[in-house]
Amino acid sequence: MDILALGHSAYILSMAPDRDGEPVSILVDPWLSDFAVGDLMGRFPRLRFDAAELPEIHGLYLSHSHTDHLDPESLLRLWKDLPRHPVLILPSSMLYLESLLTKSLPGAEVLVLESERPVDFRGLELTGFFNPEPAPSNEDDVMLLVVASDREIFLGEADALLPMADAETRVALTETL
Repeated sequence: MDILALGHSAYILSMAPDRDGEPVSILVDPWLSDFAVGDLMGRFPRLRFDAAELPEIHGLYLSHSHTDHLDPESLLRLWKDLPRHPVLILPSSMLYLESLLTKSLPGAEVLVLESERPVDFRGLELTGFFNPEPAPSNEDDVMLLVVASDREIFLGEADALLPMADAETRVALTETL
């Protein structure tokens, strides 16, 4: 497993599905532009990237719809500059954006993660978990991502708390790990 940190919550996870397999790369929450919404958000130092220098990206996971995780400028640029379009991996909480994303990113293939339902992605098992906290917050729609191969497990959280309030979700996550 390799993790390439790209700043804020953006990173590329590369993991082989098995000992002999080629690594599968998933770009998570790409905020790779200077685009920001609100007075409290900004990138310092300013970020610059060259898509040609990135490894091949097979999947692009968006954990939730805040602009520091779903940056329209980065998505458009990646779609234009990457040699192959990655599969968009969305939590079920972002289904309302599917038609907008597929319209804005021509030819986009979308894989939707339902909470606690593992799916196969190029030989890796992807499982998402929501944090059902009793009190509402602006992070209710954030999905934790668990990526598993036959020998490694990765848990990525982006503004999400581990699901400690809901016993069933806590057990499911524990069993997954």
